[in-house]
Formats: sequence, structure tokens, C-alpha cells
Amino acid sequence: MRLLVLGGTGFVGRHVVSCAVARGHDVQTFSRGTTQVELPPEAEQLYGDRDANLVMLAAGEWDAVVDCDSYEPDTDRTHAAAELLESRTAWYAYISSVRAYASFLEPPGEDAATLDEPASDYYGARKAACERVVEDVFGERGALIRAGVIVGPGDPRDRYTWWCTRLAAGGTAVAPAPSERPMQLLDVRDLAAWLVGLAEARAGGPFNAAGPQTTLGAILDETSAALGGATAIRWIDEAILSEQGVGEWYELPLWLAGEQWRNLPNVPIDRALATGMTFRPLAETARDTLAWAQTERGDRAWEAGLSPELEARLLAL
Repeated sequence: MRLLVLGGTGFVGRHVVSCAVARGHDVQTFSRGTTQVELPPEAEQLYGDRDANLVMLAAGEWDAVVDCDSYEPDTDRTHAAAELLESRTAWYAYISSVRAYASFLEPPGEDAATLDEPASDYYGARKAACERVVEDVFGERGALIRAGVIVGPGDPRDRYTWWCTRLAAGGTAVAPAPSERPMQLLDVRDLAAWLVGLAEARAGGPFNAAGPQTTLGAILDETSAALGGATAIRWIDEAILSEQGVGEWYELPLWLAGEQWRNLPNVPIDRALATGMTFRPLAETARDTLAWAQTERGDRAWEAGLSPELEARLLAL
């Protein structure tokens, strides 16, 4: 299979590239080349700009394309690439987000309504608009990958990485009650393997791509056990967290307050499972993520996580 990965140097893209190369496919990537990451030498890197320079895509042909790099429906970024590649590929996958759904009062299946807010700056609405572009151009040859919380080694967002480092550090950590709140985490390596299989089968349509349906409490317990189990967890009511000015999702990672968001990390994944999605043990993801954070993440500022001062203040309440 000849595969093109748009945004092949990003978190998801580079894992798709590595997986596809390992399975013997002919892989090319397309990016501006400003992010320096190590890709397999077998992958050919094409350089350009999604907004202004698609020349390198104008002469090629591919069996499959995976687009990891677009949420700009109001510019030519999504539309121009899709139009250009429509006659140059047999199959096109667009990495969208579960945030494209219009409501999370119930767990949204793939047939649930998506957002339709053309002028919105909200990330989910923009992803939904990009989905419609891909649907219009590729029809049944397009796959819409509504990704949930993607984690693992190399994650630039730090949501689960922070939890791994915190739970490995010992003491008492703060978490948002109730512990039974739904949560799904998907290792990026499992996502990449499934995407390559999906490309090989050329399966189209919408897919929820998320981890097993479980709870935040179960995830933190399993992570803590995998990393030594020395950290206690203090579950604090989310009303108190809000009163104390704690920020959702990133300041206290994986916390989304309010019933309107309860099922964002609780989407049915039957279609993904039926097309080959598998999951490695969470303990493996936890150990590998911590090892990456300790050896390769470097000293960049954390994107997520409570400061020690705020954690101490919350524990003292």
C-alpha cells in the first residue's frame, strides 16, 4: 500500500508512519518541516504548506491518505487538500474529534448529530465542519475518525503524562469526585495500528476512536498500581474544585465539570472494535509514558497539571 500521511510529524501522524513502515508499506509524509522529529528512514518526507503550497501533492498518487493536520474549515486547508487528492487516492481518513458531537447528555454513537456552527471558533464545531468537507468530496471513500483522549509516549498535551508522574511521586494526590465518572484513554500506538488496518481495508464512514469504556477511578487505580502504588488519592467534589478556581481538563487533567460533558469520554466503540481495534494493557501505557517523561520529554513547561502549591491548598481544605 502506498500511504500519504498529512501531518506525519505530529503526535498521531508519526505513530501512523512508524506502524505503516513496520508493516511493509510505502509511506510518504507531508508537512512544513518545522517540527524536527525522528521518522523511520524508509518514509519519504515531502515539504509544503497546507495553507499556501500543495505543489508536492500535485503529481503523486496514493492508495490511502490519513489527514492528521486540519481543523480549519474556513480556510482552504481542508478543502484544497481534499479536492486535490480526490482523484489521487482511493481512500481518505480525516482525524476528527468526539468534540464534533452536538451533545453528551447521552453517550454519542456515530449516528448522533454533530455540531453545525459555521462561524464558531469552538474546536469541535470546526472539526465537524471539516468532516462535512471530507464527506462532500470523498463520500463513501472517506473515513471520519472521531478521536477521544489519545495518550502515550510523546503526548504533547500532558493530560495523562502528568497523572503518571504525579502518581509515581507518592504522597496524596487530588482527583475530581466522583471516582465513577466515565473515562476513556486510547494509547496512540493502538490508534495508529488500527488506522493502518483501516487503510488496508479501505473502510469508510464515521468511527468513534476511543479507549475502553471505564471510569476515572479505575484508570487512576490501575495507573498507580503499575507505577508502584505508593500514592493515595483524595477525591474532592467538583463544586469545591470550581469554588477554589481549579481549571478543568488541563489544570486538573481529565476533569470535565457538569453533566453536559459527562459522556464526552464515554462514547460507544463497537464499530472500531468490529474493524480491528485492540487495546494494550493500561499498565503498559502507564509505564511507557512515565519512562518517556523521565528520559525524553525534556524540560519544557507542563501543558497540564496542578501546581504543588494549589494541590497543597486543596488538600488542606
